[in-house]
Amino acid sequence: MERKEAAKLIETKTNAVFKRDITYDTNYLVATEFNTSKAKKAAAIGVAIISEKDMLRYIDKGKFPVNSKPTRPVRDYSYLFNWEKNIKFYDLLKPIIIHFTYVDSKKEKSERMLQVNAVGKYGDRFYFAGFCEDEYKTFRSDRMLIHDMFDKKNNKIKYDPEITLEGHDEDGVIEKLVILTTKKI
Repeated sequence: MERKEAAKLIETKTNAVFKRDITYDTNYLVATEFNTSKAKKAAAIGVAIISEKDMLRYIDKGKFPVNSKPTRPVRDYSYLFNWEKNIKFYDLLKPIIIHFTYVDSKKEKSERMLQVNAVGKYGDRFYFAGFCEDEYKTFRSDRMLIHDMFDKKNNKIKYDPEITLEGHDEDGVIEKLVILTTKKI
């Protein structure tokens, strides 16, 4: 059965919602092959994998059985704030949103949006920390090619290769942080 046809049947004849991606909010993966990357990911995070035959049986019944979604791993984010004694993090007084392309250590590029809540400083290197794709992540500023910046009200901020942000450290001391960023795209 074609994916579009299966999606239409699931959406119109059952209590389920069809999604293309596997996440921790997925109850079932319908798979015809079990050695695909999607099936491997589903198995790795604990999503129930069913056959097309099972899916058709649930469609005939008008509903998928209730099962528990996979359990999200508990992540310890304390390492973001204390990698080493000489890294200092500052919580921003006015968080910003950055639209950027990130170049990782393998030189692979990915376009992202980050709500920056904190900035870490290690020597001359800065790390932006905040929420990206519903996860708290950090990004090295020297690997970010910035497209646009916005304040929390989605007002565009004029780009400047020298970003000045105000933040307070764990003792509440407010400092101005001047961050040199990679060229704007």
